[in-house]
Amino acid sequence: MDNKKTALVTGANKGSGLTISCLLAKKGCQIWIGVRSLARGQQTQQELKATGLNIHEQIEIADRDSVTKAATQLNPKLGKLDVIINNKKIR
Repeated sequence: MDNKKTALVTGANKGSGLTISCLLAKKGCQIWIGVRSLARGQQTQQELKATGLNIHEQIEIADRDSVTKAATQLNPKLGKLDVIINNKKIR
């Protein structure tokens, strides 16, 4: 296991979720981004990785299978998440 802190940020492909993801990544965190659209999430992940930020994986939060897959990947690799930011749009 790696000693880096790991964060899951939902709503991470734009707005405050994207900003929070970038700030945490710049502080050295491994970031898992939660998005509602895999296409937008992949684009965001590629853009952030291109700037040198440690964006580890994306999770389509609206898809139960994607969330389950992420949980099964995270558990053996990390054992836990250090930070969870549930960035929900308030209407």
